[in-house]
Amino acid sequence: MNNKLILNIVIVYFVILSIVLVFQISKKKDDISAPTTSNQVTSEDRLDNAVVFNLGSPVILVNKKQTLLEKTDSSQVPVVKGENVYVPLSFFKTAYGASVTGDANAPSATIRMNNKALVMDSENASIVDNTREKKLDYNIKIFADKGVDYVPITVFANAFNKYLYYYNGMVIVSNQENAFTNEESTEFIQNLRTQVNDLPYVATEENLREITNTSDKDELIDKIGQAVGNNSQNNDNINVAGLLQKDREDLIKSDDTYMYCATDESVNILDYTNGLKHISAIKLDAGFKPQKIELENNTLVVVGNLKENNSEVETGEDSQRDPDTEKAIVYVYDVTNVNAPTQKRKVAVDGYAVDTSFEGDFVYLVANSSVFDNYKEGHFVAPSYTDSANGDAVTIMDFSNMQYFPEMGGDSYTVVMAINIADTKQATSAKSFLCAGDNISLFGSNLYVAKNRYTAFDSSDKTENTRIYRFSLANGEFTRNAYGEVKGHPVDNHSIDENNGYVRVVTSNVEGKEKKIVNSVYVLNNNMEISGEATKVANNANISSVILTEDKIYLTPKEKGEPIYTVDMSNPLNPSGNGILKLSDGNIMLYPYGEDQIVTVDNGGDKLKINAFDISSKDNPKLLYSQELGGSNISSSVFENPQAFMFDTEKNIFVLPVTIKSEEDGSVTFNGAYIYSIYMDEGFERLGAFSTEGNIETIFKKKGKLYCVTNRGISQGTFAEPDKMVGVKFIN
Repeated sequence: MNNKLILNIVIVYFVILSIVLVFQISKKKDDISAPTTSNQVTSEDRLDNAVVFNLGSPVILVNKKQTLLEKTDSSQVPVVKGENVYVPLSFFKTAYGASVTGDANAPSATIRMNNKALVMDSENASIVDNTREKKLDYNIKIFADKGVDYVPITVFANAFNKYLYYYNGMVIVSNQENAFTNEESTEFIQNLRTQVNDLPYVATEENLREITNTSDKDELIDKIGQAVGNNSQNNDNINVAGLLQKDREDLIKSDDTYMYCATDESVNILDYTNGLKHISAIKLDAGFKPQKIELENNTLVVVGNLKENNSEVETGEDSQRDPDTEKAIVYVYDVTNVNAPTQKRKVAVDGYAVDTSFEGDFVYLVANSSVFDNYKEGHFVAPSYTDSANGDAVTIMDFSNMQYFPEMGGDSYTVVMAINIADTKQATSAKSFLCAGDNISLFGSNLYVAKNRYTAFDSSDKTENTRIYRFSLANGEFTRNAYGEVKGHPVDNHSIDENNGYVRVVTSNVEGKEKKIVNSVYVLNNNMEISGEATKVANNANISSVILTEDKIYLTPKEKGEPIYTVDMSNPLNPSGNGILKLSDGNIMLYPYGEDQIVTVDNGGDKLKINAFDISSKDNPKLLYSQELGGSNISSSVFENPQAFMFDTEKNIFVLPVTIKSEEDGSVTFNGAYIYSIYMDEGFERLGAFSTEGNIETIFKKKGKLYCVTNRGISQGTFAEPDKMVGVKFIN
C-alpha cells in the first residue's frame, strides 16, 4: 500500500516536471525565433554569433566584441551602391574566419566556410559543397574598386543561411530568423550603433601591444631608450617664420588695473595704471614652464608643463632608466585679492600640453605622452591624472574606456580634459585615446585630430590621404560628431584652422613615379565635406610651414631663398592658388599688412633688411621699399621667435628686436629693439630705439603704451619716447 502510494507520487512528480520542461523549452525557442519586441530576449542573447556593421565605418562587432574590418587598411568599409549594401571581401575573414580569395581585376571572389564555397565573378555566382554545385540568383553582382573586391551582403546571406536586419545605415547579420524586429528600442539601436560607428576601444593591455606593435621584449627596451633620449616636443627650426597675432598675449593677460605675466615657475601681478608697480607673485611648481594663461571674472588659469628627472631603477631582468616624468598642469587661482591670490584648483595629467582652449566656464586641454613613459615592471599602464577637486587622489584611466584611431600609427596616449573653472567642485571630465598622434588642434570646444592613411583616393594607385576627425567637447561631453577626408597630409601642426564657419586644411603629397610634391588647400563645411579646394598649388615645392590669415594662406618653403606661395581665400568656396613670391635669399619673417601688402624682415646676403612689398599681382611681387639695417654684426631674434615682433596697424608702427655685436671682439654693444613707422607711399622711418636686459620674448601695446617682456622682467614706455622705458624685474 505504502509502496504504491510512493510510486504514484513519483510518477505524478515526473509528469509535472516533464510538462514544465517542455513548456520552458518551447517558450525559449519561441523567444529566439520570433520575438515580437526586443524586451522578450536580451540583446546579449540575440547578439551571440551575430555580426554588426555600419556603412562607412571600419569598426564591426563580432559576437559582441569590437574589431576592425581589416586591421591593415582602415579605408576598407561597408558601402552602399544604388540601393544595395556591399562589404569588402576581407569582412568575411574577420567576421567568420572564412578563407577568402579574390581578384579585383576580374573581378572575382571565393568565400569558403562551413564546408561550402561561394564562388562569384562578374557574371555568375554559385554555392559549392562536397556533393554538388548550385547556381544562385545573381542580380546584384560583385564589383571591384581601387584594388578591393566588394561583395553584396545579400548574396552571402542567401548562400550561408544568414538573416539581415537593416537600421538606417547599420546592418545586423544573424544566424537566427526573426531575431530582431522593426520595433527595436531607440536606446538599443543607438547603443549598438555607437559601438560600430565610433572609434574602437583598446579594452586590454594585450590589444594595446598589438595596436602599437610592441610585443617583442627587445623592441620594447629599444623604444623605451628612444623615449628617454628624445624630447617630447618637436622644436625644429624653420627658415621661414610666420607671425600670428592671435598668439600675442598667450602668457600675458590684463584687466583695467592689473597685468598678469606668466614666466617660468611663477606669475607676476603688476599695477600698470600709473607706471609699473609690482604687486605680488604666484609661486608655481619648480620646473614648471607656462604655455598659456586666461583671465576671466577674477579667475586666473595657468596652463603649462612640468618635467622632473627620475633616477635609474631596476625593472625585471634589465636595468633601465624610467623616462623623465612630464606633467601637463592646469592651475586655477582666485585673484580677487591680488595681494594674496588663492589656488582654487589644480589638475595634473601625464604628458605634455599639446593645445589648450577656453570657452565659457571650461578650459579644454589636450595632453600627449608616449606609451613607454608608463611602462612599468613589464606592463603598460594607462595615463593618470590628479584633481584637487578629488583630494589629489590619482585617477588611472583604464584601457576598457580608451579608444584608438583605426589608422593606428604612433605609440602615444592622448588625454582630452574638460575642467570647470567656475564650479571647482565639479569633477574633471577626461577621455583617453591611443594613436592620435601630434596633429591635434583645439578651436573653442571643437577638437580636430588628423590621421594619415594610405588608400586609393582617386585612382588605382595607393595614395596618401588624411581623415580629419572632429569632436565636440562642450560642457565636458565628448562626442565625435563628424569626419572628413582630404588628399595628402597636413604640412605641419598648424595647417588646420576654423574660419567663418569653415575648416581650412593645407596638405602636401608625393605623386607619380617622378615623386613630385603636390600641395593643396581644402575647405570643409560644417559636415566636414569638401566645399572648396585649390589643388596642385606650389608644385614640387617642399613646404615646411603655413601662415593662415583671413583672406590669404602663405605656404613657406623649407629651404631658405625659395619663393613663398600664396592662396587667395577671399572666396572660401573657390580658393585660388599659385601666387609666387620670390622675396629673399635668406631667412625671412613675413607679416601681412593690408589686403595686398606685406612687410618682411630677412637676412639674405648676410645683411639684415626690412622690406615692404605690393603683392596684388600674385606672380610678380613689387618691392616698394627696402632698408638695410647692417651687415653680419647685426641680427634679430624674429626668425626664431616671431612673437618678438610687434606691428601696430592703427599707428602704422612696428617694433623689431635687434642685437648688435662689435666687429672687433664680438661683444654685444646693443641689445634691444628699433621702432619704425611705415607708410606705403613714403617708406620706413626709424622713430627710436630702446635697450633691454635679457632676451625679448614678446612686445605688445596696451592702452596706448608700449610694453616689452624679456626673460627677466617687463618694461613700459611710449612710442614717442622709447628710450625712457621703465622696467620691473620679475620675482621667481
